[in-house]
Amino acid sequence: MRTIDLLIFFIYLFGIIVFGGSFYKKSRTSLAFTLGNRNIQRWVVLVYGIFINLHNYGIDQNYVQRYIAPRSDRDAKRSAFSGGMLYIPVSMMFLFIGTALFAFYQSGAAILPVDLQDINRSDAVFPHFIANELPAGVTGGLIASIFAAGMSTISTSYNSAATVVLADYYTRFFKKSPSERQSMQLLYISSLVISVSGICIAMAMINVKSALDAWWKLASIFSGGMLGLFLLGVFSRRKNVPGAVIGVVAGLLVIVWLSLSKLMAGPAIPGNHIHTYLTIVLGTSTIFLVGFLVSLFIKKKSLPILLLGLAVLFASCQGRKDTRGNKFEVPGQAEPGKGGYVSAAFIYPLEKRPTPQCHASTMAEIDGGLIAAWFGGSHEKNPDVGIWTSIYQQGNWSEPSEVADGIQSDTLRYPCWNPVLFQPVSGPLILFYKVGPDPQEWWGMMKTSSDGGRTWSRAWKLGMGPLGHLIGPVKNKPVHLEDGTILCPSSTEISEPGKDDIWRIHFELTKDLGKTWQVIGPVNDGKDFDAIQPSILVYPGGKMQVLCRTRQGVISQSWSGDQGRTWSEMTATFLPNPNAGTDAVTLKDKRQLLVYNHTWQKGDFPSGRNMLNVAISDNGTDWKVLMTLERADGEFSYPAVIQASDGLVHISYTYLRRTIKHVVLDPEKLN
Repeated sequence: MRTIDLLIFFIYLFGIIVFGGSFYKKSRTSLAFTLGNRNIQRWVVLVYGIFINLHNYGIDQNYVQRYIAPRSDRDAKRSAFSGGMLYIPVSMMFLFIGTALFAFYQSGAAILPVDLQDINRSDAVFPHFIANELPAGVTGGLIASIFAAGMSTISTSYNSAATVVLADYYTRFFKKSPSERQSMQLLYISSLVISVSGICIAMAMINVKSALDAWWKLASIFSGGMLGLFLLGVFSRRKNVPGAVIGVVAGLLVIVWLSLSKLMAGPAIPGNHIHTYLTIVLGTSTIFLVGFLVSLFIKKKSLPILLLGLAVLFASCQGRKDTRGNKFEVPGQAEPGKGGYVSAAFIYPLEKRPTPQCHASTMAEIDGGLIAAWFGGSHEKNPDVGIWTSIYQQGNWSEPSEVADGIQSDTLRYPCWNPVLFQPVSGPLILFYKVGPDPQEWWGMMKTSSDGGRTWSRAWKLGMGPLGHLIGPVKNKPVHLEDGTILCPSSTEISEPGKDDIWRIHFELTKDLGKTWQVIGPVNDGKDFDAIQPSILVYPGGKMQVLCRTRQGVISQSWSGDQGRTWSEMTATFLPNPNAGTDAVTLKDKRQLLVYNHTWQKGDFPSGRNMLNVAISDNGTDWKVLMTLERADGEFSYPAVIQASDGLVHISYTYLRRTIKHVVLDPEKLN
């Protein structure tokens, strides 16, 4: 412990001496010190820490045996009290390691390898620092200390677990008075079985990106029941068997619900917005409070009736259909000329469509009008699919023309995907698009136009990055940062044999119009949320939000307080998502406007992509459905939305996969 504490001190001291105020300034802007949206994570850590420490000193045999061993109750109390008080500074020191390392590498004193810049590999940064930045002697001593501490902890855990097997199970249920030899044999066998099981579990967790994070979550889930019962027994004088049983049942139901609800019904339901670390807090509190209240009013004779009633209540709650995604009042289909709906028209008529199918439109403003692009061909994924454009001027759309294809040679052609138009503050109009056999293997391409999309440069490949092929903005438009950087919202769909694709979002930045790139993320691990196709919303003070398509039946979100350099843990919004693309824009009046399918993927009509809606929010959290653009059998999907210089909002979207529809809204009339 002392070696680690000294290391923290010297990291901090080294940062202050060498980098002066920059150390504090950089750490001040990191996740550890931001206020705003992520402030909630600090109280989560604090409350979780209090309860997990109660768990340690209440039911963890490693700790219990230590304060039972002293000669007197006074020494035991002193041991427990000093251990509890030490938790605060020791935890602060451990948590500060991340902040110190963040400031160290952000200052430029050393370069962190690209593969370690992934937020999901943060556990590997400290070992990298130890191996590459510390003097040889200090490194050796620190590694020896870590191994010594680890071996001590493991041996203590094995001994404690074996003792529990002997004292709580063997002597109670099999043989009340075993001989010393029999007891030792059982302890040896138990230790062997437990150690082999531990090795197997460790091997199974090799691919877990954060072992510490996984342990905290598992401890939170499995410790709440025992801790709640322990606290009920210690602090409540009125406890009885019915209270304890009912409290434990209620607490376990809460723990199971918080732990498994995402797997059972998707993250749109109540409980999925609660951080995993709070499972032990809510589970323990439920057992204690329910047990205490039941013990006040209920006698032992009422126990069977109460258990039956609780089971019926839980079953009824499980059987209720979740209505969170339908709690919004969804208006009927909008009509041009009413409620801010200015006009609607097809970019090209159905009877004169240039290709059998089309999809994934995008728009940008040009001098005197708009330009739209989409991919079109015989069918999505077919090699003849290319990128098409049309120009809007004086209220009319021009004849569509193909401006990009996936031809590789005389004998090889790939389909094109998801174009994104973007007009930088200065420079030519940019067309980003993807080429490849599928989203798992595609790569990013771009070309530019200096005359508003009438003619285009040759196309070039964006190149490679730490996540594979750079693809630029995957579906929705980039945003300009204050320093001129173009921040592109992107995502990957990674295939693993025999498993579902892993969907993760990240960001690609360019400061020189696509010549060089930097990658941020991935933001999510693809487990709680399979998220792709983010759209960026901006707020004052460098704050940003992304809204993402998911396979979990809900639009997910993540927040940034530093113009997209770092992002919060992904969470669910209250908005449904039928695994369909969305787009959003920050209006000039600072409101946020979202275009999306307000439906579930399956169920009664409307479902899937049968209905397309517009919602608005003042803060990105509380949304109101303002308009229904489409509501009929068929597909209405993949919207794109921009606000033009005259203030009007322009939306384009796929109409039955046969044409692209263009809708104009007046935001001043959207109430």
